[in-house]
Amino acid sequence: MELPPTQDVMRLLGGYMVTQAFRVVVESGLADRVGDEPVPLEELAGHTGIPAAQLTRLLRALRTVGVFDNGPDGVVHTDTSRLLRRDAAATVAPFVDIHTDRGYAAWADLLVALREGGSAFERQRGMPMFEWLSSHPDEGARFNDAMAAGSRQRREVLLARDWSGATSVVDVGGGTGTNLLAVLEAHPHLSGTVLDLPSVREQALALMATSPAGDRCRFVAGSFFDDVPVADTYVMAVVLHDWDDEQALRILRACRRAAPDGARLVVVETVLADGEGWDWAPWMDLHMLVMLGGRERTEAQWRQLLHDGGWDVEAAGPRLLECRAQRETP
Repeated sequence: MELPPTQDVMRLLGGYMVTQAFRVVVESGLADRVGDEPVPLEELAGHTGIPAAQLTRLLRALRTVGVFDNGPDGVVHTDTSRLLRRDAAATVAPFVDIHTDRGYAAWADLLVALREGGSAFERQRGMPMFEWLSSHPDEGARFNDAMAAGSRQRREVLLARDWSGATSVVDVGGGTGTNLLAVLEAHPHLSGTVLDLPSVREQALALMATSPAGDRCRFVAGSFFDDVPVADTYVMAVVLHDWDDEQALRILRACRRAAPDGARLVVVETVLADGEGWDWAPWMDLHMLVMLGGRERTEAQWRQLLHDGGWDVEAAGPRLLECRAQRETP
């Protein structure tokens, strides 16, 4: 039955309630305690520290959005709630961690961010988000875990690319190296470098130590605004959307200064497009504004930005832009 307009608006407005309910599911370990077999409510109450009467109320609300279900012998997973387990192959638990805490608070100042520009997070915390993460190691580790968990789609895009013409790859802002190591493992002729902040170094080196391609990969601690290692191919996977155009141009130009003529740049980003129905991208565009002062971009905006940064787009798709370094004018 179709909802009347008022109820439909209320359903959308209730999204903040769902967000915090998801946070409870992850933070309490509720999703992790439900496995392939039904679990009695009383047992879940004991594991989570939530009294059975209160847990009943939570589960009743969650069932309305397809999270958990009642079996004859206890609580069972749905396809949605299973993704909230930390050990799920496509887990979203690390994203729940970061989106329902600091990110949630920053969205309270969306109107200020829209009117004045810049990051609501920075206004609230007194420093840019990445600087704040560096000064709060536990929060930084949670953020890195979320980025690694979300890298599967980016890996698929990168692995589908033809790497036969490359020999050396720098993953600019490559985090713990998850994406680059996957590419190196699939292409033994490649060597690679992860460039990121010193706060990521230990996690990156630990991951490299477990990878078959670890001996062909190194970590360089530094700022992509300043010095970038030399390579014939550069990767920027969901890096540029963190920044406004001025800062993004600094990153692109730093790469162009290091790149030899003919070098390639592979940009993995969302390309905004007008369409009907639900689309995550316009909401992520607002999230980038709130958290970092950044933005998502249309294809025309990407082409202009990359050109101004010293790179010409040769091919563009919904998730990847292939670029070549412009020849320097003698």
